[in-house]
Amino acid sequence: MKRKETGTFLQFGDDQDPRNLEERARLHEQHRGRTVASIIAELHLMAIVDIFPQNCILDAKKAYWQDFKGSKTRGTQAAHCVPCQITITGFRPEQFVRRYSSARADELAAFFGKTDKFLPSVFNQCDSRAERIVDSAGQEVGLVPAFWDACLHAVNAGRSSAKGLDDPNKIVTDIKGAFEEYKSKAKEAFKMTIKAFEDDKRYFTMSSVDRDKAAEAATKIKIVKFYKDELAAFKAVNQITRFGEITDLIIEYKKIDAKANP
Repeated sequence: MKRKETGTFLQFGDDQDPRNLEERARLHEQHRGRTVASIIAELHLMAIVDIFPQNCILDAKKAYWQDFKGSKTRGTQAAHCVPCQITITGFRPEQFVRRYSSARADELAAFFGKTDKFLPSVFNQCDSRAERIVDSAGQEVGLVPAFWDACLHAVNAGRSSAKGLDDPNKIVTDIKGAFEEYKSKAKEAFKMTIKAFEDDKRYFTMSSVDRDKAAEAATKIKIVKFYKDELAAFKAVNQITRFGEITDLIIEYKKIDAKANP
């Protein structure tokens, strides 16, 4: 397979309280990491079961849906927990598994639609910048390609797995490897996003164009720094591969395998 080139609401109180800004940013990043890891695990197991077409292309698209909306009167928006929608040969992943398990299909679709609701709009602005940040050559190196590549890693590892669903240790290793690829690239995306907002702040401050924009850039810097710190600290993939969750997933995919490959 080749890559085609192209929650829960918590009331934190006063939006101006820096502690609340940090809590919201860290929680949002926890949800992002947890959801990314969940999708990686599902795609890896789907590839092991071999329900994707042989000559398929993995692509990244705009979000297909979201589970919650924000509040216009409060100036809040729902922020997606994954950087983009992944498609495989033009189809969403849950479409491949629905004929075998509607429960798994619904769960996978829900991961892609998951949002943190009632966040101030500045969080979506930070997310959008981090998702599509470019390097000095104009190449996108943000959260979208980071997630995209991790999903590709998970699918390719699943398709080449010799023992399939009978080797849980290998499954865990492959899922962790795919997530580490995402994590490494996401870290760099956050670093570059922070620098971009620092440049914005410097420009608005020095030119005196708009003091409010300079203050907004400073807030965005704080948010993305909290993202980066939480990404480094939070062990999202451990929640997928520990406490029996991966075992339960393997059992579900063994049922799917029996239907797909009788």
